[in-house]
Amino acid sequence: MSNVLVAEEELKALLVGELGLVDEAEFERARLMATRLKMPLERAVAERGRFPFAFLLEQLAQAWGVGFIDLKVSDVHLEALKTIRDEYAKSHVVVPFEQAGRQLKVAMVNPRDRVLIKDMEQMTRLEVVPFLAPEGTIRRAQLLYKGNLRELLERSTVQASTEVKRPLAAGGRYAIKHATHSARAIVDEVRWAVDVHTLVADESVHQLALNDIGRIRLR
Repeated sequence: MSNVLVAEEELKALLVGELGLVDEAEFERARLMATRLKMPLERAVAERGRFPFAFLLEQLAQAWGVGFIDLKVSDVHLEALKTIRDEYAKSHVVVPFEQAGRQLKVAMVNPRDRVLIKDMEQMTRLEVVPFLAPEGTIRRAQLLYKGNLRELLERSTVQASTEVKRPLAAGGRYAIKHATHSARAIVDEVRWAVDVHTLVADESVHQLALNDIGRIRLR
Protein backbone atom coordinates (compact mmCIF):
# COMPACT_ATOMS: atom_id res chain seq x y z
CA MET A 1 0.00 0.00 0.00
CA SER A 2 1.33 3.42 -0.92
CA ASN A 3 2.24 5.86 1.84
CA VAL A 4 1.00 8.77 -0.27
CA LEU A 5 -2.39 9.87 1.03
CA VAL A 6 -3.03 12.56 -1.57
CA ALA A 7 -1.18 13.73 -4.69
CA GLU A 8 0.70 17.03 -4.47
CA GLU A 9 -1.39 18.64 -7.20
CA GLU A 10 -4.66 17.70 -5.54
CA LEU A 11 -3.50 18.88 -2.12
CA LYS A 12 -2.29 22.19 -3.53
CA ALA A 13 -5.52 22.77 -5.44
CA LEU A 14 -7.55 22.23 -2.26
CA LEU A 15 -5.45 24.08 0.32
CA VAL A 16 -4.10 26.91 -1.84
CA GLY A 17 -6.68 27.33 -4.58
CA GLU A 18 -9.99 26.38 -2.97
CA LEU A 19 -9.62 26.95 0.77
CA GLY A 20 -6.78 29.50 0.88
CA LEU A 21 -5.31 27.97 4.01
CA VAL A 22 -1.75 28.58 2.75
CA ASP A 23 -0.34 30.55 -0.15
CA GLU A 24 1.82 29.16 -2.95
CA ALA A 25 5.07 30.25 -1.34
CA GLU A 26 4.21 28.55 1.96
CA PHE A 27 3.10 25.41 0.14
CA GLU A 28 6.45 25.28 -1.68
CA ARG A 29 8.31 25.66 1.62
CA ALA A 30 6.25 22.79 3.00
CA ARG A 31 7.10 20.67 -0.06
CA LEU A 32 10.81 21.29 0.44
CA MET A 33 10.47 20.52 4.14
CA ALA A 34 8.70 17.24 3.38
CA THR A 35 11.42 16.25 0.92
CA ARG A 36 14.25 17.17 3.29
CA LEU A 37 12.77 15.42 6.33
CA LYS A 38 11.21 12.56 4.33
CA MET A 39 7.80 13.19 5.85
CA PRO A 40 4.33 13.16 4.25
CA LEU A 41 3.58 16.40 2.41
CA GLU A 42 0.21 16.84 4.11
CA ARG A 43 1.87 16.79 7.54
CA ALA A 44 4.48 19.31 6.44
CA VAL A 45 1.75 21.63 5.13
CA ALA A 46 -0.15 21.38 8.42
CA GLU A 47 3.01 22.26 10.36
CA ARG A 48 3.92 25.17 8.09
CA GLY A 49 0.33 26.39 8.05
CA ARG A 50 0.06 26.08 11.85
CA PHE A 51 -3.22 24.20 11.85
CA PRO A 52 -4.00 20.77 13.31
CA PHE A 53 -3.34 17.78 11.09
CA ALA A 54 -6.79 16.45 11.96
CA PHE A 55 -8.29 19.67 10.56
CA LEU A 56 -6.45 19.11 7.28
CA LEU A 57 -7.74 15.54 7.10
CA GLU A 58 -11.27 16.75 7.76
CA GLN A 59 -11.01 19.12 4.79
CA LEU A 60 -9.77 16.28 2.60
CA ALA A 61 -12.63 14.05 3.73
CA GLN A 62 -15.17 16.73 2.84
CA ALA A 63 -13.57 17.18 -0.57
CA TRP A 64 -13.68 13.44 -1.15
CA GLY A 65 -17.28 13.08 0.01
CA VAL A 66 -16.47 10.69 2.88
CA GLY A 67 -16.76 10.94 6.64
CA PHE A 68 -13.95 11.94 8.99
CA ILE A 69 -13.36 10.74 12.52
CA ASP A 70 -10.58 11.63 14.94
CA LEU A 71 -10.93 8.13 16.34
CA LYS A 72 -10.77 7.45 20.06
CA VAL A 73 -10.74 4.07 21.74
CA SER A 74 -14.12 4.91 23.25
CA ASP A 75 -15.58 5.28 19.73
CA VAL A 76 -14.96 1.61 18.96
CA HIS A 77 -17.81 -0.80 19.58
CA LEU A 78 -16.39 -4.23 20.35
CA GLU A 79 -19.09 -6.02 18.34
CA ALA A 80 -18.07 -4.03 15.27
CA LEU A 81 -14.40 -4.72 15.95
CA LYS A 82 -15.04 -8.47 15.69
CA THR A 83 -16.25 -8.21 12.09
CA ILE A 84 -12.69 -7.85 10.74
CA ARG A 85 -9.75 -9.99 11.88
CA ASP A 86 -6.96 -8.25 13.72
CA GLU A 87 -4.24 -9.37 11.30
CA TYR A 88 -6.19 -8.02 8.34
CA ALA A 89 -6.99 -4.74 10.10
CA LYS A 90 -3.38 -4.14 11.09
CA SER A 91 -1.90 -4.99 7.70
CA HIS A 92 -4.37 -2.70 5.88
CA VAL A 93 -4.45 0.03 8.60
CA VAL A 94 -8.20 -0.07 9.12
CA VAL A 95 -10.46 -0.54 12.11
CA PRO A 96 -14.23 -1.16 12.12
CA PHE A 97 -15.74 0.97 14.86
CA GLU A 98 -19.53 0.89 14.57
CA GLN A 99 -22.18 -1.32 13.03
CA ALA A 100 -25.73 -0.10 12.38
CA GLY A 101 -27.92 -2.70 10.72
CA ARG A 102 -26.19 -3.81 7.53
CA GLN A 103 -23.77 -0.88 7.53
CA LEU A 104 -20.28 -1.09 8.99
CA LYS A 105 -18.34 2.10 9.67
CA VAL A 106 -14.63 1.61 9.10
CA ALA A 107 -11.81 4.06 9.87
CA MET A 108 -9.19 4.02 7.12
CA VAL A 109 -6.04 5.88 6.14
CA ASN A 110 -7.21 5.74 2.52
CA PRO A 111 -11.02 5.79 2.29
CA ARG A 112 -10.80 6.03 -1.51
CA ASP A 113 -9.35 2.54 -1.84
CA ARG A 114 -12.34 0.92 -3.57
CA VAL A 115 -10.58 -2.44 -3.91
CA LEU A 116 -10.01 -2.62 -0.17
CA ILE A 117 -13.57 -1.51 0.57
CA LYS A 118 -15.00 -4.17 -1.74
CA ASP A 119 -12.77 -6.80 -0.13
CA MET A 120 -14.02 -5.87 3.35
CA GLU A 121 -17.61 -5.97 2.13
CA GLN A 122 -17.12 -9.47 0.78
CA MET A 123 -15.44 -10.52 4.00
CA THR A 124 -18.07 -9.09 6.36
CA ARG A 125 -21.14 -9.31 4.08
CA LEU A 126 -21.91 -5.76 5.20
CA GLU A 127 -21.95 -2.40 3.43
CA VAL A 128 -18.73 -0.65 4.40
CA VAL A 129 -18.97 3.09 5.07
CA PRO A 130 -15.41 4.45 4.93
CA PHE A 131 -14.16 7.19 7.25
CA LEU A 132 -10.85 8.99 6.92
CA ALA A 133 -8.94 8.89 10.21
CA PRO A 134 -5.38 9.74 11.33
CA GLU A 135 -3.17 6.66 11.19
CA GLY A 136 -2.08 7.08 14.80
CA THR A 137 -5.67 6.95 16.06
CA ILE A 138 -6.31 3.79 14.04
CA ARG A 139 -3.21 2.14 15.48
CA ARG A 140 -4.34 3.01 19.00
CA ALA A 141 -7.82 1.63 18.40
CA GLN A 142 -6.30 -1.60 17.09
CA LEU A 143 -4.91 -2.17 20.57
CA LEU A 144 -8.42 -3.33 21.45
CA TYR A 145 -7.70 -6.51 19.50
CA LYS A 146 -5.36 -7.44 22.34
CA GLY A 147 -7.59 -9.35 24.72
CA ASN A 148 -5.67 -8.39 27.84
CA LEU A 149 -6.00 -4.68 27.06
CA ARG A 150 -9.71 -5.07 26.34
CA GLU A 151 -10.17 -6.73 29.73
CA LEU A 152 -8.26 -3.94 31.43
CA LEU A 153 -10.49 -1.34 29.79
CA GLU A 154 -13.59 -3.17 30.96
CA ARG A 155 -12.40 -3.79 34.52
CA SER A 156 -12.72 -1.32 37.39
CA THR A 157 -9.01 -0.49 37.51
CA VAL A 158 -8.38 2.93 36.07
CA GLN A 159 -7.15 3.08 32.49
CA ALA A 160 -6.34 6.54 31.19
CA SER A 161 -6.95 7.87 27.70
CA THR A 162 -6.12 11.54 28.02
CA GLU A 163 -8.49 14.20 26.69
CA VAL A 164 -6.49 17.18 27.94
CA LYS A 165 -4.16 19.55 26.16
CA ARG A 166 -1.35 19.18 28.70
CA PRO A 167 0.25 15.80 29.49
CA LEU A 168 -1.11 13.78 32.38
CA ALA A 169 1.68 13.31 34.91
CA ALA A 170 2.26 12.27 38.51
CA GLY A 171 1.28 14.94 41.02
CA GLY A 172 -1.33 16.51 38.79
CA ARG A 173 -4.93 17.06 39.90
CA TYR A 174 -7.59 15.89 37.44
CA ALA A 175 -11.29 15.29 37.08
CA ILE A 176 -11.47 11.53 36.46
CA LYS A 177 -14.38 9.73 34.84
CA HIS A 178 -14.50 5.94 34.59
CA ALA A 179 -17.68 4.38 33.16
CA THR A 180 -20.49 6.22 35.04
CA HIS A 181 -18.36 7.25 38.02
CA SER A 182 -16.68 10.65 38.36
CA ALA A 183 -14.28 12.01 40.96
CA ARG A 184 -11.45 14.46 41.46
CA ALA A 185 -8.11 12.87 42.23
CA ILE A 186 -4.35 13.26 42.20
CA VAL A 187 -2.29 11.09 39.90
CA ASP A 188 0.11 9.24 42.16
CA GLU A 189 1.93 7.32 39.42
CA VAL A 190 1.93 6.72 35.67
CA ARG A 191 2.83 3.04 35.54
CA TRP A 192 3.12 2.59 31.79
CA ALA A 193 1.92 3.75 28.40
CA VAL A 194 1.22 1.64 25.33
CA ASP A 195 3.67 2.05 22.46
CA VAL A 196 1.39 2.21 19.40
CA HIS A 197 4.13 0.81 17.16
CA THR A 198 5.06 -2.27 19.20
CA LEU A 199 1.73 -2.64 21.08
CA VAL A 200 3.55 -3.27 24.35
CA ALA A 201 3.55 -1.44 27.66
CA ASP A 202 6.47 0.99 27.97
CA GLU A 203 7.33 1.42 31.66
CA SER A 204 9.89 4.13 30.91
CA VAL A 205 7.08 6.59 30.10
CA HIS A 206 6.03 8.78 33.02
CA GLN A 207 3.34 10.94 31.42
CA LEU A 208 0.45 10.51 29.00
CA ALA A 209 -0.07 12.85 26.06
CA LEU A 210 -3.30 13.49 24.19
CA ASN A 211 -5.05 10.18 23.28
CA ASP A 212 -2.30 8.04 24.82
CA ILE A 213 -3.36 4.80 26.49
CA GLY A 214 -1.76 3.78 29.75
CA ARG A 215 -2.24 2.76 33.34
CA ILE A 216 -2.16 5.14 36.28
CA ARG A 217 -2.58 5.02 40.06
CA LEU A 218 -4.71 7.61 41.82
CA ARG A 219 -5.00 8.90 45.35
